[in-house]
Amino acid sequence: MKKLLLLTMVLALNACVETQIDGNADPQRIVKNQPVVVVPEFHLSGIERVPAKLRVSSMGLTVSELRFAPVDTDGIAFTTVDPMVIKFDVSNGEAYKKSLTEIRLPDPGRYLVSMRLEPRPEEGFPQSFFMNGSVEEVVSIDEESDGWPQPVFDEKLAMKGWTPFRYKSRKTVFFTFNDITLQNGTQALAFEFDAANWSGSVVASISKAVRNTEHVNEDGVDVTNTVESAGDDFASLIETGIVENLR
Repeated sequence: MKKLLLLTMVLALNACVETQIDGNADPQRIVKNQPVVVVPEFHLSGIERVPAKLRVSSMGLTVSELRFAPVDTDGIAFTTVDPMVIKFDVSNGEAYKKSLTEIRLPDPGRYLVSMRLEPRPEEGFPQSFFMNGSVEEVVSIDEESDGWPQPVFDEKLAMKGWTPFRYKSRKTVFFTFNDITLQNGTQALAFEFDAANWSGSVVASISKAVRNTEHVNEDGVDVTNTVESAGDDFASLIETGIVENLR
């Protein structure tokens, strides 16, 4: 009985000693042993400042690659391989999306961040960027043709005087942002794009496309060719972007 009691006390003492060692461990040393983990976040700013004649209902992009190039060393750049499809339900006030992808890098330090957007049809992502909405513009009809061909228009899609549109781009865009400092541990990497600046220029091309079309299908007027031929494509939106470490 005495031997059993003595053994129990020794085990209890050892447990206390182990607990004390863990409690006094250097927090900085623990953090340094953690891998560098990055979780991308995507933000749309300026939605409330888009032109009054433009209403955006949804917007999305296919991020096929994020690239991290070391700044202070000659190390190789690290890239993601799985595409991320980011969709914003703007009509319901959604302007923030957190990716489910975790990116692991071998070392902390400064990295120059780049992004590639491109369609991945083989994986079910036919567009690199899309935007749906309505514009305060009516479809014009040639009066000399007695109003024919009449526009095919579902009035449930828009209010009087507004015409729905769709912009679906298949362009590939590669853009390099600013450099950021990454640390050991998990951190959010926020990409922010200014929708107000871009929408101020693209609305004229959208209106022109609507005025020059002869019919509208259930998805609205396809404004893609007009927008991109005018140089107002979504690359201008991506170029407003900044990236920030939100650790």
